[in-house]
Formats: sequence, structure tokens, C-alpha cells
Amino acid sequence: MSRYITDLVNDLVNSLNTNNPYEIADVLGFFVTERELPSTIDGDRIIIDYLNETHIILNKQLEENKRMFVCAHELGHCLLHEENSQFFIEYSTYQVLGRYEREANEFATKLLAFYRLTEKIYDTTTESITQECAIPYNMQIFIKFSQP
Repeated sequence: MSRYITDLVNDLVNSLNTNNPYEIADVLGFFVTERELPSTIDGDRIIIDYLNETHIILNKQLEENKRMFVCAHELGHCLLHEENSQFFIEYSTYQVLGRYEREANEFATKLLAFYRLTEKIYDTTTESITQECAIPYNMQIFIKFSQP
């Protein structure tokens, strides 16, 4: 799946000329809105079947950098887990959510770091990329300098 995520990010950014998750969501027809949510919820993806719409809801209480990452994370769910909602996975299939969250985190990290990872800068560190690209520090595990 990791190679698939890398290829998906490359295709999106190269075809749309942006790594901004808000812009990508808009082009793909996903609605992004910010709402006051409980402090324990950073964001969510809601699929409204009868309207054929997908909404990304972000907690507007989050700092801007965190909202950017959460938007990219939820966009990852939209693209990687189209048919699966967290509620369905958790309560109907009894599968572990960890895999889906890890994949969405990997997507978000690779999307936000795309341009930094494709630059030919040899003194760049994973720590500097996470700081510059508004990526949570613990997402460094997804940063690979060999990304095309």
C-alpha cells in the first residue's frame, strides 16, 4: 500500500500542480467545511449517499497548521477508503482502525511534504521537513528521501 500511496500522491500533485489538500479536495468535488467540534475530534469525513456527496469536516478550533494536516489526512481517507466509514469499520467489521489511520497519515505526510521531498537538497532532515510542511513530528516515519 505504501507504494500505491506514493504513486497516488505523485499523480495528484503532478496532474493538479498543487499539494494543497483544500485545493485538491475542491477539484475532486469534496466539500471542506470548518465547524466547532468537541476537542477530542480533529476532523471527520462524511459521505451523504443520497446526494452523492463527500464532506470533510475540520475542527475550526485547531491551529491552521494542524487543520492543514487534518484536511490532508481526511482527504487520504476519501481517496484510499472510499467505501469504508470509521463507524462501519469499527462496528460492523470489527477490523482494527489502525491500518486505515496509518494509511491516511502516510498520505497526508507525503502530500504535504511532496515538494520538499522532490527537491535536490542534500542537507535536509526529516525533522526540518516536518517543521517546514506543518507535519506532526511523529509522522517522520513516512518521510522517504527517495520519493520521485
